[in-house]
Amino acid sequence: MKKNKIPSCALIRSGSNIYEKVKIGKNFICGHNVLIREGCKIGNNVSIGTNTILDGYIEIKNNVDIQSACYLPPKIIIDEFVFIGPNVVFTNDPKPLKKRKEYKALTTKLKKNVTIGAGSIILPGITINENSFIAAGSIVTKNLPKNSLYIKNKIIKNVDWILEKNSKKRWSK
Repeated sequence: MKKNKIPSCALIRSGSNIYEKVKIGKNFICGHNVLIREGCKIGNNVSIGTNTILDGYIEIKNNVDIQSACYLPPKIIIDEFVFIGPNVVFTNDPKPLKKRKEYKALTTKLKKNVTIGAGSIILPGITINENSFIAAGSIVTKNLPKNSLYIKNKIIKNVDWILEKNSKKRWSK
């Protein structure tokens, strides 16, 4: 049995379960009843909210904040400085009613400085490029270009005003 790599400075609250073969970086914090399945790689300064599920084989880089009650299936790759609001759901199966032997999970990628608003749903195989902002309650059905705002299921490009206003303030301590 392989041991987990969890630093002594990690704060893991009651009811949380971490499977074997998980790597966690420094300054990790999780809420209550978090589930982290095998094969997850989590960077430094990552916070995962209460009742969130990381369903295995997910890569999370540094400085990521995942709020409460989120679901992330396998094959999600999250770059640095990403914020995922509460109740966000990712999917990875494009044909969920097909026979399971035909199942092929698609990889979803969140690039650097992405923000996803509460209650959003991200469909399988989507890439959300750098500096994109997804409004609360959105259903993301296509790849998002850099510097875009996704609201009411439409892409609005060039969101420099958002970047200037919020540039990394949330990450400074």
